[in-house]
Amino acid sequence: MYIASCSRTKQNFGGTINSVYDGAINDMTDVTHGTIVYKKDITEQGLQGIEVETHSTDSSKDFYLFFRIFYFNDVEITQGMMFPKEVQRSDSRINLYFSTFKLLIKPNYIRQNTSVSALAVLKYALMILLVLAAIIAFIVFLTRRSYSKQKQ
Repeated sequence: MYIASCSRTKQNFGGTINSVYDGAINDMTDVTHGTIVYKKDITEQGLQGIEVETHSTDSSKDFYLFFRIFYFNDVEITQGMMFPKEVQRSDSRINLYFSTFKLLIKPNYIRQNTSVSALAVLKYALMILLVLAAIIAFIVFLTRRSYSKQKQ
């Protein structure tokens, strides 16, 4: 069985790409009642990713799951295969399927960090400054109004 998924996420995941991958692996092993057989960092087409094999026993079914996860531009892509029996990682079916992953986005448009962008921080800071300026202007208005009433 072949598996492929793509999901958009805006969560920070603790600020590291590894925490994104660890969360996805934990979700996968929780759902399949699996244990990790191996896990290794990979690089594919310039993307940092992770490759994992799990062994799962769910409702008396024994199966093995090979999958790769890539996270970039707030998108998590998972590509995997499930086998009813143990298969060697060097199996040609696995390598053939994983080799089908082709990234069509230009490298300069890829952002793999999970931290907030500098532009987002700048927008947030400007919003706070505008709110503070409005509050100060309101206080000045009330003070001047109160002062002018006292003069009369």
